[in-house]
Amino acid sequence: MSSKKYQNLLVIVISVISSILGSKVIDMYGWIPGLLTAAVTGAVIGLGGKYLFKFFNKTE
Repeated sequence: MSSKKYQNLLVIVISVISSILGSKVIDMYGWIPGLLTAAVTGAVIGLGGKYLFKFFNKTE
C-alpha cells in the first residue's frame, strides 16, 4: 500500500478513537470536556502519525 493509503487509514482510525473517547468523556463529565478531549486526542495522534510517516518515508 502507498503512503497516501496509510495516511487515509490513519485519519479514519483517529476519527473513530477520538469520537469513542469523546463520547465516554461526554457521558461522564459533559459536552465541553468531551469535545475538548476528542479534539486534543485527534490532534495529538494526527501530529504523531504525520511525523511517523515523514520518518518512514526518509528511510525508504
